[in-house]
Amino acid sequence: MDQSPIEREAAFQELLGVARHSFLAYVVESSSPVAVDDQDRKVLALFHELLDKERYYVTRAYELLEKARLRPLPPTYAIKSSNFNFLRPTNLAQHWTEQATPEIERLLGLKGRVAATDPDAAGFERLVDDFLALRREEIRRVTEARPAPAVVPPPAPAPGVVPAPAPRT
Repeated sequence: MDQSPIEREAAFQELLGVARHSFLAYVVESSSPVAVDDQDRKVLALFHELLDKERYYVTRAYELLEKARLRPLPPTYAIKSSNFNFLRPTNLAQHWTEQATPEIERLLGLKGRVAATDPDAAGFERLVDDFLALRREEIRRVTEARPAPAVVPPPAPAPGVVPAPAPRT
């Protein structure tokens, strides 16, 4: 299958965009999370650990673009990302799956986008697979680390009010 240079470059640039501007990268580098307790500090440390691992793969994405003789374009974060500024890490963890899942879908959409005859196709596919595995691992680890949602008890009846008896069945 022949591929136009524009289609080829678009696939490589999209991979770099998903790689470099993940929700994880935004949270750690731009959102200024506010840790108020030990649980927050534990989750924030996990975010930093995961981002350190992710940076290795981001470097590989830049190297792949260089090898493919493409100039990286500066990808941007989605404007909705700013909704996650100044939140506690434990609150960010509650939103993790819903924010990272679209990244997985974009990565899945990149599979096969570079022609098999392209000299960099194997490296592209391998890197897409690596990022898919990485995003899935991030979701799993953040999900395991986040605290269970707090159980809110029902409100107490007002003073002097006798609760109605439960209906008979």
